[in-house]
Amino acid sequence: MEPVNQSNPEISETAESGASVDSQGLLPLDVQTGDPRVDAAIAELRDLDQLPVSDHPAVFTQVHRALQDAMLTLDQD
Repeated sequence: MEPVNQSNPEISETAESGASVDSQGLLPLDVQTGDPRVDAAIAELRDLDQLPVSDHPAVFTQVHRALQDAMLTLDQD
């Protein structure tokens, strides 16, 4: 199978597993990961297009921190 996104093989692996991928090779923001912390962080990106661009960095920073926190506790779960 041809990779969906040549620059990011991880996306193509996810696409091969059955996740719906758009024409740009991006996963939709409503994908459930099975980890509520990750799902909550990703959910914050859904309304990003409703915010002024000047607010985007703060949202990205908050999501990045939430994902880092989730990763740091993976071994504890």
